[in-house]
Amino acid sequence: MFNKDAANRYTLTEQEFSEAVGLSLAFVRQLRKQGRLPHVRVGDRVLYTQEDVYSFLESHRHAVAGEAA
Repeated sequence: MFNKDAANRYTLTEQEFSEAVGLSLAFVRQLRKQGRLPHVRVGDRVLYTQEDVYSFLESHRHAVAGEAA
């Protein structure tokens, strides 16, 4: 489950990111390894900023017919 405290932090773990965007952890890792998902690496930890979450979601937004993109 998405950690409520994560909403108050600047970064999310990979697990928290996957839960926040509703994708499997394996798919998030696949996107990262393909270079399609921005991330921050600190030592062996992979972190995502709130900006990464918003950017990812916006880049996958599709306009509804009749609405401006």
